Amino acid sequence: MIKKITEIKKRAYSLFKGCIAEAAFISLLSAGVFCVVYVMVILAGRLTGAHTAETVMPFFSSCPPLFLIIMVLIVLSAYIASAPLFFGVKWFFWQVTGGKMMPVSSIFACYGSRESVLRCIKIRLAADLRKAAMAAALTLIGAAVIILAKILRPMCSNMFFAYLLHIGCALVVLCLVILYLIGASKYAAIGYIMADDPDLSTNDVLKQGKKLAEKKHAEVIMIYICMGGWLISCLLVFPALAVYPLMQMVTAVFIRDNLDSLRSSDENAPKEGKEHILV
Repeated sequence: MIKKITEIKKRAYSLFKGCIAEAAFISLLSAGVFCVVYVMVILAGRLTGAHTAETVMPFFSSCPPLFLIIMVLIVLSAYIASAPLFFGVKWFFWQVTGGKMMPVSSIFACYGSRESVLRCIKIRLAADLRKAAMAAALTLIGAAVIILAKILRPMCSNMFFAYLLHIGCALVVLCLVILYLIGASKYAAIGYIMADDPDLSTNDVLKQGKKLAEKKHAEVIMIYICMGGWLISCLLVFPALAVYPLMQMVTAVFIRDNLDSLRSSDENAPKEGKEHILV
């Protein structure tokens, strides 16, 4: 498996070299969108009195209702407006992995029609709401475990048992994080599946993403681990603007390799089922 992941990364590096300029533009555009939203939130804090610090860091002295409402509207508007761009970026890298070098302007293709924009918003919301519900449930479980550990801590007069309690609590939280990664992997491929077949319905896109994740759980986790290391390295070595498009390329290569095999197996399955029914 490690050999296969290494091969995927090598191919991604090779493809990435051919679109460095386009990848840089995509990274700068993503950073620009983030900066615009950030500045708007800070300005909203200034206007409502929530942000009184002398710096532009997000230090809010208070959270009046008006500020919370404006902040939610800003973030929600940016989320909805950027949905077609989100899928446009996936589409660009998907085409590159298929051997088609597209102009960087193609990332805005999903803004071409009202139907395309609405479809991108619908699919993104469907996936993210599921991930949010899963994250909320696991967070509640983690919070309950931490609260229980704090209640039991005074009862542990022995330092050894107190140490075991801390280790157990940490292991539970780690397991919850792993469960979230496994659950979230069901939606990692939706952008590329949609790019491969734009005519698929929302349910079909989600179903194919789920099937792919279920059959390739171990490999998906390995991909996450590899890219997780890159994210950590952003704090020390590599700039995030370089890592972000490279992560997109690695994911696109991995999805393309496995999506073809998944669909070929699905094509054979119905035929066998039909023959069985006819007999």
